[in-house]
Amino acid sequence: VTLSPALIQQTLANDSQENSYLLVRGAHGKRQLVVLMPLVSHHHTIAILQLSTPTTTTDEFITTLRFILLFGVIGALSIAIALTFPLVGAALYPLREMERTSRRIAAGDFSMRLEPPVTDDEIGHLALSFNWMVTQLEAAFQRQKQFVADVSHELRTPLTALSGSL
Repeated sequence: VTLSPALIQQTLANDSQENSYLLVRGAHGKRQLVVLMPLVSHHHTIAILQLSTPTTTTDEFITTLRFILLFGVIGALSIAIALTFPLVGAALYPLREMERTSRRIAAGDFSMRLEPPVTDDEIGHLALSFNWMVTQLEAAFQRQKQFVADVSHELRTPLTALSGSL
């Protein structure tokens, strides 16, 4: 590779290191790494050593590496997407069961309870709290029914007496 003297001077002036380098296209259009090393004697540059090597193997390796990384990322994303839906479905299954059970309880079936998950996590704690809440609701409705029955009985007695007197 033949470099112009102006380019060599500019490259050596811009770099503060002892050695400077350039990436240039050779005569056949292939990239080459050119290293410029000033040869100094008594604080004067007496010559500039120019070493050049083609970067074809490095460029090919980088291109291959880019393709491998691209296909690896696409593959990893595909696997992640393929696993996400079943895993999210499995993780949300207890919540869907809670929703179905709460609808049945809202319709008046207080005997329904949730099967607590085997894991000791937030969903398991929520299932236990949900079951406890349903037990409390069932007891409250039983007390309310008993109260209404007692009030009904207590009101029937005076009404029967009044009806008999009339």
